[in-house]
Amino acid sequence: VVVRGQAITEIYWDLKYVPLRAPQSGVVSKVFRESAGPVRRGEPIIEIINPDRLEVIVELLTPEAHVVRPGNPAKIVGWGGPQALEAVVSRISRAGFVKNSALGVEEERTEITLLTPEGEPFHVGRVGADFHVDVEIQTASTPKLLCVPLGSVFKEGAGWATYVVQDGRALLR
Repeated sequence: VVVRGQAITEIYWDLKYVPLRAPQSGVVSKVFRESAGPVRRGEPIIEIINPDRLEVIVELLTPEAHVVRPGNPAKIVGWGGPQALEAVVSRISRAGFVKNSALGVEEERTEITLLTPEGEPFHVGRVGADFHVDVEIQTASTPKLLCVPLGSVFKEGAGWATYVVQDGRALLR
């Protein structure tokens, strides 16, 4: 556990030792450099995460990502807990990248960042970093929409119809 501003290591810079301070409070989740040696400017040395808030980076196919907006609600499933975690889209990358699929097909993707609310009740702190989860992002909603099984709908004239039960009788709608 580290506190923002706490000295977490020293680096030798411009012929003197300079303390490297934690940029935020949290938990050290990964140490990239275990021993002494040259370090380039911008090279990661240590990773600090907030254990009370989960950040998930999703790589969506670009055509799918274009309908996602910051603020869209999302759910994180398959994280190891009994229930889905509520989340919100916090950031959408402005730059896509090309990645090979499992079948070797080049696909253009876009990174979408999701955040859980502060102090998530399912204690996401045990999840850690660099794990695989599944997500569901809500991109649209229609209040008071009636959903029926596809097999119950059929073509009727120029439109579509189904049967509904009313007073014990099947009526065409």
